[in-house]
Amino acid sequence: MKYQLNLLSEKHKSTLDKITYFSLHYLRYILVITQFVTICVFFYRFKVDQDIVDTRDLLLQKKAIVDATSTLLEKVKELDTKIKNIKSLYEKQTTMQQLYSYFFQSLPSDLTINSISFGVELTQFEGSAANIDSVKVFYEKLQQDKRFKSTTLTNITKTETGYDFSLELTEFIPTNGQQENT
Repeated sequence: MKYQLNLLSEKHKSTLDKITYFSLHYLRYILVITQFVTICVFFYRFKVDQDIVDTRDLLLQKKAIVDATSTLLEKVKELDTKIKNIKSLYEKQTTMQQLYSYFFQSLPSDLTINSISFGVELTQFEGSAANIDSVKVFYEKLQQDKRFKSTTLTNITKTETGYDFSLELTEFIPTNGQQENT
Protein backbone atom coordinates (compact mmCIF):
# COMPACT_ATOMS: atom_id res chain seq x y z
CA MET A 1 0.00 0.00 0.00
CA LYS A 2 1.02 3.33 -0.98
CA TYR A 3 0.28 6.49 0.82
CA GLN A 4 0.94 9.96 -0.35
CA LEU A 5 1.56 12.59 2.13
CA ASN A 6 1.97 16.19 1.28
CA LEU A 7 3.87 17.93 3.97
CA LEU A 8 4.16 21.16 2.16
CA SER A 9 1.67 23.75 3.05
CA GLU A 10 -0.74 24.81 0.44
CA LYS A 11 -0.02 27.94 -1.45
CA HIS A 12 -1.84 30.91 -0.20
CA LYS A 13 -4.29 32.01 -2.89
CA SER A 14 -5.05 35.60 -3.49
CA THR A 15 -8.54 37.02 -3.66
CA LEU A 16 -8.30 37.35 -7.41
CA ASP A 17 -7.40 33.68 -7.67
CA LYS A 18 -10.36 32.75 -5.53
CA ILE A 19 -12.71 34.88 -7.65
CA THR A 20 -11.32 33.42 -10.83
CA TYR A 21 -11.66 29.89 -9.51
CA PHE A 22 -15.24 30.58 -8.36
CA SER A 23 -16.22 32.20 -11.67
CA LEU A 24 -14.75 29.36 -13.72
CA HIS A 25 -16.24 26.55 -11.67
CA TYR A 26 -19.45 27.70 -9.97
CA LEU A 27 -20.61 30.88 -11.63
CA ARG A 28 -21.30 29.15 -14.91
CA TYR A 29 -23.70 26.77 -13.15
CA ILE A 30 -25.43 29.70 -11.51
CA LEU A 31 -25.70 31.47 -14.87
CA VAL A 32 -27.13 28.39 -16.58
CA ILE A 33 -29.68 27.90 -13.81
CA THR A 34 -30.60 31.60 -13.93
CA GLN A 35 -31.03 31.46 -17.71
CA PHE A 36 -33.16 28.34 -17.36
CA VAL A 37 -35.38 30.04 -14.75
CA THR A 38 -35.61 33.14 -16.99
CA ILE A 39 -36.66 31.07 -19.99
CA CYS A 40 -39.23 29.19 -17.86
CA VAL A 41 -40.66 32.47 -16.57
CA PHE A 42 -40.77 33.82 -20.12
CA PHE A 43 -42.73 30.80 -21.38
CA TYR A 44 -45.03 30.90 -18.34
CA ARG A 45 -45.69 34.58 -19.00
CA PHE A 46 -46.42 33.76 -22.65
CA LYS A 47 -48.89 31.07 -21.52
CA VAL A 48 -50.59 33.42 -19.03
CA ASP A 49 -50.88 36.14 -21.70
CA GLN A 50 -52.40 33.63 -24.10
CA ASP A 51 -54.89 32.52 -21.39
CA ILE A 52 -55.84 36.16 -20.80
CA VAL A 53 -56.39 36.71 -24.54
CA ASP A 54 -58.44 33.50 -24.81
CA THR A 55 -60.53 34.45 -21.79
CA ARG A 56 -61.12 37.95 -23.18
CA ASP A 57 -62.20 36.46 -26.53
CA LEU A 58 -64.51 34.02 -24.77
CA LEU A 59 -65.96 36.85 -22.71
CA LEU A 60 -66.56 38.92 -25.85
CA GLN A 61 -68.29 35.93 -27.49
CA LYS A 62 -70.53 35.42 -24.45
CA LYS A 63 -71.31 39.14 -24.34
CA ALA A 64 -72.26 39.03 -28.03
CA ILE A 65 -74.56 36.08 -27.32
CA VAL A 66 -76.16 37.90 -24.38
CA ASP A 67 -76.62 41.05 -26.47
CA ALA A 68 -78.14 39.06 -29.32
CA THR A 69 -80.56 37.19 -27.06
CA SER A 70 -81.50 40.07 -24.74
CA THR A 71 -84.11 41.40 -27.16
CA LEU A 72 -85.45 37.89 -27.59
CA LEU A 73 -85.68 37.48 -23.81
CA GLU A 74 -87.51 40.80 -23.50
CA LYS A 75 -89.99 39.70 -26.16
CA VAL A 76 -90.48 36.37 -24.39
CA LYS A 77 -91.13 38.14 -21.07
CA GLU A 78 -93.59 40.47 -22.76
CA LEU A 79 -95.32 37.52 -24.43
CA ASP A 80 -95.40 35.63 -21.13
CA THR A 81 -97.05 38.62 -19.44
CA LYS A 82 -99.65 38.79 -22.22
CA ILE A 83 -100.32 35.05 -21.94
CA LYS A 84 -100.81 35.35 -18.17
CA ASN A 85 -103.21 38.27 -18.68
CA ILE A 86 -105.15 36.35 -21.33
CA LYS A 87 -105.27 33.29 -19.08
CA SER A 88 -106.66 35.29 -16.14
CA LEU A 89 -109.23 36.95 -18.43
CA TYR A 90 -110.19 33.57 -19.83
CA GLU A 91 -110.61 32.19 -16.29
CA LYS A 92 -112.79 35.17 -15.34
CA GLN A 93 -114.84 34.72 -18.51
CA THR A 94 -115.27 31.01 -17.81
CA THR A 95 -116.27 31.76 -14.22
CA MET A 96 -118.86 34.32 -15.33
CA GLN A 97 -120.16 31.91 -17.97
CA GLN A 98 -120.52 29.20 -15.33
CA LEU A 99 -122.27 31.68 -13.02
CA TYR A 100 -124.80 32.69 -15.71
CA SER A 101 -125.37 29.11 -16.77
CA TYR A 102 -125.79 27.81 -13.22
CA PHE A 103 -128.04 30.66 -12.12
CA PHE A 104 -130.43 30.54 -15.07
CA GLN A 105 -130.58 26.73 -15.14
CA SER A 106 -131.40 26.69 -11.44
CA LEU A 107 -134.02 29.44 -11.72
CA PRO A 108 -137.55 27.99 -11.57
CA SER A 109 -139.82 28.96 -14.44
CA ASP A 110 -142.49 30.46 -12.17
CA LEU A 111 -140.09 33.08 -10.71
CA THR A 112 -140.00 36.48 -12.41
CA ILE A 113 -136.81 38.54 -12.50
CA ASN A 114 -137.34 42.21 -11.66
CA SER A 115 -133.64 43.18 -11.49
CA ILE A 116 -130.36 41.34 -11.42
CA SER A 117 -126.73 42.31 -10.91
CA PHE A 118 -124.08 39.71 -11.75
CA GLY A 119 -120.55 39.57 -10.41
CA VAL A 120 -118.21 36.84 -9.25
CA GLU A 121 -117.98 38.39 -5.78
CA LEU A 122 -121.60 39.49 -5.41
CA THR A 123 -124.77 38.64 -7.29
CA GLN A 124 -127.96 40.46 -6.31
CA PHE A 125 -131.34 39.34 -7.56
CA GLU A 126 -134.76 40.83 -7.03
CA GLY A 127 -137.78 38.98 -8.24
CA SER A 128 -141.37 38.01 -7.66
CA ALA A 129 -143.28 34.77 -7.51
CA ALA A 130 -146.91 33.74 -7.41
CA ASN A 131 -146.37 31.43 -4.46
CA ILE A 132 -143.72 31.32 -1.75
CA ASP A 133 -142.91 27.64 -2.30
CA SER A 134 -141.09 28.42 -5.57
CA VAL A 135 -138.87 30.92 -3.74
CA LYS A 136 -138.25 28.40 -0.95
CA VAL A 137 -137.31 25.61 -3.42
CA PHE A 138 -134.98 27.96 -5.33
CA TYR A 139 -133.32 29.18 -2.12
CA GLU A 140 -132.85 25.64 -0.76
CA LYS A 141 -131.40 24.44 -4.08
CA LEU A 142 -128.83 27.27 -4.00
CA GLN A 143 -127.87 26.36 -0.44
CA GLN A 144 -127.62 22.62 -1.15
CA ASP A 145 -125.47 23.05 -4.25
CA LYS A 146 -122.98 25.16 -2.25
CA ARG A 147 -121.84 27.06 -5.35
CA PHE A 148 -121.82 30.34 -3.36
CA LYS A 149 -120.09 31.06 -0.06
CA SER A 150 -123.24 32.57 1.32
CA THR A 151 -126.82 32.76 0.14
CA THR A 152 -129.04 35.37 1.80
CA LEU A 153 -132.75 35.71 1.20
CA THR A 154 -134.07 39.11 2.33
CA ASN A 155 -136.94 41.52 1.89
CA ILE A 156 -139.72 39.02 1.38
CA THR A 157 -142.89 41.03 1.05
CA LYS A 158 -146.40 39.93 0.19
CA THR A 159 -148.00 41.84 -2.64
CA GLU A 160 -151.42 41.65 -4.33
CA THR A 161 -150.07 39.34 -7.07
CA GLY A 162 -147.76 37.17 -4.97
CA TYR A 163 -144.45 37.69 -3.22
CA ASP A 164 -141.48 40.01 -3.88
CA PHE A 165 -138.08 39.01 -2.59
CA SER A 166 -134.38 39.88 -2.73
CA LEU A 167 -131.61 37.34 -2.93
CA GLU A 168 -127.94 38.08 -2.33
CA LEU A 169 -125.29 35.54 -3.37
CA THR A 170 -121.63 36.10 -2.48
CA GLU A 171 -118.47 34.60 -3.97
CA PHE A 172 -119.41 32.14 -6.68
CA ILE A 173 -117.34 28.94 -6.54
CA PRO A 174 -116.68 27.78 -10.11
CA THR A 175 -116.13 24.17 -11.06
CA ASN A 176 -112.72 23.29 -12.51
CA GLY A 177 -113.39 24.04 -16.17
CA GLN A 178 -116.53 21.88 -16.28
CA GLN A 179 -119.83 23.60 -16.76
CA GLU A 180 -122.75 22.68 -14.60
CA ASN A 181 -125.57 21.05 -16.56
CA THR A 182 -128.36 20.71 -13.96
